[in-house]
Amino acid sequence: MNNIQEQALQVLSLTRGQCDQAEVFVVRSRSTPVSYENNRLKMVETVESQAYALRVIKGGHVGFATSTKPGGAASLVENALAATNFGPPAEIDFSGPSPVPPVDCHDPAVPSLALDRMVAMGEDLLESARQLDPQIMAGAKVSKSEYEAAIATSAGLDASYQKTSFGLFVSIEYIEGQNLLYVWDGYGGTHFEDQLAQVKAKVAHDFRLGRKNVPMDTGSYDVIIAPGAVGDILNPILTCVNGRAVERGISPWRGRLGEAMFSPKFSLYDDGLAPKMSSTGAFDGEGVPMSRKPVIEAGRLANYLLDLRAAKALGLKPTGNAARRSGLSAPEPSSTNIIVSPGDVGLADMIKGVKKGVLVEQLMGAWAGNMYAGQVSGNIALGFKIENGEPVGRVKDCMLSINAFSALKDNLEALSKETRAVMDLSTPHFLISNASISTKA
Repeated sequence: MNNIQEQALQVLSLTRGQCDQAEVFVVRSRSTPVSYENNRLKMVETVESQAYALRVIKGGHVGFATSTKPGGAASLVENALAATNFGPPAEIDFSGPSPVPPVDCHDPAVPSLALDRMVAMGEDLLESARQLDPQIMAGAKVSKSEYEAAIATSAGLDASYQKTSFGLFVSIEYIEGQNLLYVWDGYGGTHFEDQLAQVKAKVAHDFRLGRKNVPMDTGSYDVIIAPGAVGDILNPILTCVNGRAVERGISPWRGRLGEAMFSPKFSLYDDGLAPKMSSTGAFDGEGVPMSRKPVIEAGRLANYLLDLRAAKALGLKPTGNAARRSGLSAPEPSSTNIIVSPGDVGLADMIKGVKKGVLVEQLMGAWAGNMYAGQVSGNIALGFKIENGEPVGRVKDCMLSINAFSALKDNLEALSKETRAVMDLSTPHFLISNASISTKA
């Protein structure tokens, strides 16, 4: 038994005889980021934190309290019990024991990664950016972290797991006359992987192509959405399958499980057990085992993403999607790793097949649309015009507007064979027809 498991059980023991049910969640982390800004080393630091979250049920109400104070167990319990006097009605039972699935989310190479090597990787990223043009202002970050989570409940749950994370990132800001070009790329996951060559090559490609601006007219176009922008297209779907929104009736998808809603080409999974991806773990914030589950399967709505409360309200089983922000918030439904199944068209062939369109690498501000209606509108932060099957330059001052629901049902022409995993999203490129692009007059 590790130390935070013992601490969780110690806090739990203080609740006995004082409440009907109790749940203790403890999280500890240690992170070391090496950051660069404006071509210079900005910061190297190691940050450690530990947080306790306690939920209790007493008199039919839930009390919740958190603490980051070592040795503050007694006051934590006192605060949680006091919170039951004005807490919400208890609509759940805390998790009992269940088998913890095997999961690949800890890499011993991450904590042993030497600081001087991390600095060297950051310098390498900066130097590769500066070699593209001496006027470039570059930023970079190389980071590693260790994470432990433990949970104990009065129902007999006693579990913990450990994970690691490693990430690298580089950005380029380039001003040429009135033209501002910003390009970035990176890698993130639970395991150490030397992705320097891939990241540098991607940034160099986008920078060279992006230096040439080409005109674009307002109209409807074939649009290829790259993995860096696909997340914005998927946000309305994830918003509508969020268990809290479904439970409250805010989501228009309540009661529609099994319904054909999208193209049969489109399948999306929530996979908390995906090897090496950043949101992988053994269990969620309520101790429910993580799993792989279809959300959209061959176009049909297959599952909502549920925590204990939403599952009970809907008469369904929890899906292992209760998330806690930094260990200090009450759990609420959220996605883990999102995986979109690949298609059967090579990316090069997909691009060659576009007579006139845009390859959208990054969007900006797309969160501002009406998620429950599927509306996605965002500035094309980085996009390339395609003419006769060839990217010919960067488009500026353009906005992409689509309805994600209808686009992925009626206008999804193809998905690429190639996929790319970054952080908690693994996806192919999407080819969508008749997408609206507006430009400044």
